[in-house]
Amino acid sequence: MERFALKLANNTGKAFNGRLEKNDFSKVDEDHNAIWRLQDSSVGEATDIMSPEQEKAFIEEHYEIEE
Repeated sequence: MERFALKLANNTGKAFNGRLEKNDFSKVDEDHNAIWRLQDSSVGEATDIMSPEQEKAFIEEHYEIEE
């Protein structure tokens, strides 16, 4: 975990945080995977960014939403 924190504080973290501060999610899949690799994960790799319609369908399928 210490290695992860050190690397995230360097270039990966700076670029990631800079985009988040600007509400720029254009590389969210790449950002996710950079953090995912730093954590030596093997499940959950992002393959693309969902469209708004795909995201809405995913939320409706997996979460209970009160309207």
